[in-house]
Amino acid sequence: MLFLRCLFPFLMVFILGLFPVLSLSLGVSEGRHISLRAGFGVDRELEKLILPMSKADAVDYFLKVESTEFSLPDCAFSILKPYSEISQLLVKERAVFRKAKNVCKQNLKQAYARHFFRSSTRIGLAGRLEIFWHNHFTSSLAKVSHPALIYEQHSTIHRHALGDFRVLLHSMLLDPAMLMYLDNNNNFKDKPNENLARELLELFTLGIGAYTEKDVKEVARALTGMSIDPRYFTPRFYPERHDYGVKTILGESGVFGVDAVVEILLKQEQTARHITRKLWLEFVSTEDDVEIARLSERFYKDWNIRRLVRGILMSKAFWSDAGKMTKSPLELIVGGSRMLPGMVPSKSVPALMRRMGQDLFDPPNV
Repeated sequence: MLFLRCLFPFLMVFILGLFPVLSLSLGVSEGRHISLRAGFGVDRELEKLILPMSKADAVDYFLKVESTEFSLPDCAFSILKPYSEISQLLVKERAVFRKAKNVCKQNLKQAYARHFFRSSTRIGLAGRLEIFWHNHFTSSLAKVSHPALIYEQHSTIHRHALGDFRVLLHSMLLDPAMLMYLDNNNNFKDKPNENLARELLELFTLGIGAYTEKDVKEVARALTGMSIDPRYFTPRFYPERHDYGVKTILGESGVFGVDAVVEILLKQEQTARHITRKLWLEFVSTEDDVEIARLSERFYKDWNIRRLVRGILMSKAFWSDAGKMTKSPLELIVGGSRMLPGMVPSKSVPALMRRMGQDLFDPPNV
């Protein structure tokens, strides 16, 4: 009996070693790790909440917390004017209008910055995924120049950040800010513009090396006529601008339009691999080809972003990767403010970020 009592602790250690330590409570370092990677840092309230959880429960908690939407500044509605109206303004009126637009752009950035200073239990993984998709589906307030359109794009990303990638991809190709930023409003059958087509293949879906220049040209033809209404700034298809000829894209031929292009790209397993790899590197510092292949195979079947992110956060690589990634300016500022409340006024965040090389809604040109 004494022998069994002495042996019991060693048996427990051995048994627990046979299973991932996902059923035990988080350690302090693990709680901070997931708070930094799946959110924007830890404060006492969040730490107190998640430390009693297992790793699996903590991951599910971050996945379930809904990110509230921030409010569009009122100025965005007053300056969203058709070009036909702006062209009729007098010189002094145009100067006043441009100044009002620039002020409103800064108001939009400050409103978004304030959004991240809310309670850490309300802004976390969903907010982080919003930033990820903004960097993935790149658009710029500097070029689009309409805060309301950038906000509309943000709202679309906000709704689908942890949802269905198929829906998100379809939505981005009908997004007014995206159509304007990548010049598809100037994509005509007689003179196809390849900007959106190229970024769609290179950045948004397949990645470099998985397509040909011929594919880019054919996708551009398929996207002809997809533009925006100049008065209402809504997506609009112009049949007279569209190329109705047969296109061959990634070996598939037909009379393709926008929706058909998206479905062709979603048939490619490389799209799942490319997105999985990018999301993996958002949370883990080094690539693991075996894990990425396993996760992308499942992602290809359902395009469920939430399930993919959960798989990444439940991996051994994620939990062993603490302290190996560099923080973005946004992570650094927001995370620091949570550890030291009141040190950074939210209104100063956009300016601080710009000084560190990250400008909200104005990413580097692709």
